[in-house]
Amino acid sequence: MSLVSIHLLVCDSNYDLLARNKAHADVIREIYKIFHKERYCGFYQFRQPIFMVRDLQLIERIMIKDFSYFEDRGLPLDMENEPLTVNLTNLRGSQWRYLRNKLTPTFTTGKLKGMLEQICNCGAELVEQLEKYATTGEEVDTKSVMFSFSTDVIASCAFGMQIKSESSELQKFKEMVNKSIGNSAFTPLRIALKQFYPKLANFLGIKAIPSDANNYFMNITKATLQHRLKNNVRREDFFQMLLTLKEQDDTNNTTLSNDNDIDTSGEDIQLQYKYNTDAKDSNLKFTEKLLAAQLFAFLAAGSEAVSTTASIVLHFLGHYPETQKRLQAEVDEVLAKYNGQWSYQALKEMTYLNQVIQEAQRIFPIAHIHLRNCTIPYKVPDSDLVIEKGTVVIVPFQSIQSDPTYYPNPEVFDPDRFTGKNFKPSPIFSPFGDGPRMCIAMRFAVLELKILIAAIMTKYSVSPSSKTITPLRYDPSAFANRPLGGVWISFHSRDN
Repeated sequence: MSLVSIHLLVCDSNYDLLARNKAHADVIREIYKIFHKERYCGFYQFRQPIFMVRDLQLIERIMIKDFSYFEDRGLPLDMENEPLTVNLTNLRGSQWRYLRNKLTPTFTTGKLKGMLEQICNCGAELVEQLEKYATTGEEVDTKSVMFSFSTDVIASCAFGMQIKSESSELQKFKEMVNKSIGNSAFTPLRIALKQFYPKLANFLGIKAIPSDANNYFMNITKATLQHRLKNNVRREDFFQMLLTLKEQDDTNNTTLSNDNDIDTSGEDIQLQYKYNTDAKDSNLKFTEKLLAAQLFAFLAAGSEAVSTTASIVLHFLGHYPETQKRLQAEVDEVLAKYNGQWSYQALKEMTYLNQVIQEAQRIFPIAHIHLRNCTIPYKVPDSDLVIEKGTVVIVPFQSIQSDPTYYPNPEVFDPDRFTGKNFKPSPIFSPFGDGPRMCIAMRFAVLELKILIAAIMTKYSVSPSSKTITPLRYDPSAFANRPLGGVWISFHSRDN
C-alpha cells in the first residue's frame, strides 16, 4: 500500500510559509489537530510528501526500536563546495555511524567537567553586564543578551578563542554566527530550496551557509589548528577533542581516543548507542574540513538554541514569581552548601532548576519536529501501510507537548510536571530528540543553561514587560524557532 492511499492534505499553507505569514510550527500543529483521531497522516510540503506520526508507540518504534529503517536526516552534502555542511547533523549511513561512534567520548561527564570553568567564566561576565540594566531599570530583549553568552561559550569551548568580551574580534565572530544561522528574510527560502530542490538551489548558486561565513570559520579552524600544533598547546575544550581524533586518524593509533571513560551505569548511559562500522566503510577522514564542519555544527546547535531557551526560561520566571522565588531559594541553598563555589556536583543538585528548564522546553521548544528519512521500506505495525524508501517522516513533538491529552492545562507553566525527571526523552517529551540520533551535545547544552540561569538568579530577579507578545508565538519570519517580537524583561538586583 502506497503513502498516496493515506489521507493526504495538500497543504495550502506552502504559500504562507514562503510569504512568512505562518510559522512552520503553527502549520504542523494545524495538521496535527485535523488528524486528531488518526495514528498517522500525510500531506505535501511543496512537492515533497510527508508522513506525520501521531501514535506514541509508533513514534517510539521509529525513533528507537526500528531506527535502522529511519537513520538518515539532514541537508544534501557537498564536501567540495560547502564543507561545513558535512557534519554529524547532516551525515548519513555509514559515514554518520562512523562519526557518531568517534564523537561519543567527547561529551562524557569527565569532558563536561573539564569545560565547566570556561562556561562559568562566561556566566560571570554576563552577570556583570546585566548590572547596567538592573541599575537603570531598562527593559531588555533578552535574546540578544543571552546570545552574547552562548556565542562566548562556543568561541571558548568549541573554537578555543580566548578573546575579550565585546572586542572587535568577538563582534566579528558573532556577526558570522548570525550570518550563518541567523533569521534573515532569505534564510527560510534558502534552506527550503536546499532541502527540497537541491538541483535548483545549486543551479542558482544558493548555499546553505554564505560563502564569506564558510571561509571565516574554515580560516579560524585552520589558524587554531596550526597554532596548537606548532606551539604544543592543549586545552580542555571541544577543539582539543577533535584534534585528538584527527591525530588518531593520521597515525592509525586507536588508543588516543576511546570510550573507556564512559560511565555505562550512570549519567553517560545516553551515549551508549554503538554501531559496527569503520573508516573503510565510511570513507571519512578527519581532515581540516571535517574538523571545521563539526565545530560549526556545535556552534549552530549551541548558540541559537541555548540563547533562545534561556530567554524563554526567564520569560516564564518573570510571569510566575513564586516559581522564581522557589528557584532562587534552591540556588542559594545549594551554593551555600558548597561555600559559594560552582561545581558540577552543585549544579547536579539543583533539581528544581532542571524542572524549570524542561517545562520551558515543553511549552516552547526551539525545534518543533523531529525529521527522519526512510532508508528501507517499512511496514507500519498493525496496518497494511508501507512507508516507501525516501519518504520524509516527521514527529510533531511540539504539538504533542502542548496536547491536553498528555499535559492537562498545557498552557500553564508548571515545573512540577517534571519532578523526578532529568531530561529523559520520551514520546511525549523530546526537545533534544530520542534514540541514536538524539542530540549528542544535550548535556553540554543543559549545563550551559543551568549555569546561565542559576548565575542570573543568584544576583537578580526578573519581571515581565508589556512589550512581549503573550502568550508566546512563533515568529513566521524566522528559520530557527523564536518568539515573535522578542522576549522583553526587566532585571532587578535581589537586594532591592
